[in-house]
Parts: sequence; structure tokens; C-alpha cells
Amino acid sequence: MTHTRPTDEYNLWDHYLLALRSGGNFTGRSNRREYWGYLFFYTLFFLAWSVLCRTIGGVYQDTMIAFYQLLFFIPATALLFRRLHDTGRSGWYLLPLWLLVAVAILLQAKVYTPYDSMTVALYLFGVFSAIGSLCLFIIAGFFRSDPGLNEYGPDPWRSRHIAKSRRMHTVEI
Repeated sequence: MTHTRPTDEYNLWDHYLLALRSGGNFTGRSNRREYWGYLFFYTLFFLAWSVLCRTIGGVYQDTMIAFYQLLFFIPATALLFRRLHDTGRSGWYLLPLWLLVAVAILLQAKVYTPYDSMTVALYLFGVFSAIGSLCLFIIAGFFRSDPGLNEYGPDPWRSRHIAKSRRMHTVEI
């Protein structure tokens, strides 16, 4: 019996590595599988790093966790840009969300009393940031790609699928 299959299957790990290699690239498109592969391994490694930091970090544990998040901020932002491009949206939709998060962080640094106007403002910024993050998560994780070419480039799945089909070989089983 003869079967044909691609010589290189993309699994979630491959998509995670692809997202890291494309870390500073804010142009083009990324499909859902690349997004989920990156998110899965980022979360897995973040949890392991957090446990390690809590175990041996001492007074620097929060700094070590923040370092991990800063290290992956640019690749994650670039991936979200490309993922939004894949759904036909501008990556600049991230700007209001990042501004909300930045303001919430700045307000948190100023909060000293439990029930003042700054606390209420911080709470509201937190709620809006959470709603924006949820919307972004739904769009990036669940919305289908624009089929074919859009203003941000070719369909990444179709491009890889065509490239794979050109490299197919026959395997005897």
C-alpha cells in the first residue's frame, strides 16, 4: 500500500518556535495554530518558571517573573499583530489595550488607601483591560483567517500547505 504525506508536519512545538523566530516581525500573517502553539508553550514555561522562582527566588521572585514576561513581550505582541492581520484587522487595535494596562499599572503604583478615587479608577481600568483582553483572546484564538490574500499578505496556512505539497514524497508501508 502506498501513502503520501508531507515530509515536515507542523506541530504545536514547531509553531511555537516559528513564532519565536518571527519575534520582531510585525508584518504579515499568523494562523490560529501558530497562536495556540505559542500560547500553550509560553504558558507551560511560564508556570514552570513561576514555580522555580517561588521556590528559589527569595526577595527577587517577582522581579524574575517580570523578567520572563518582559523577555517575551515583543514576540507575543508581534504574534498578536500578525494574528489580527490574519483576520483582516489592524494590529494597532492593540494600542488602546496596552494603554489601559499601562495606566492601570501607573495607577496601582499611586494607590495607598483602600477607598479613594484612585482605587475606583484603578478598578475601572482593570475591568476595561480585562474586557479588552478577553475580546482580543477571542479574536486571536477563535476567529477564522481571511481566506487567500488580504491587505496584510497571503494566507499563512495555504502558503505552508502548498509548500508542503510540493515536498511530498511516497512512502511504502
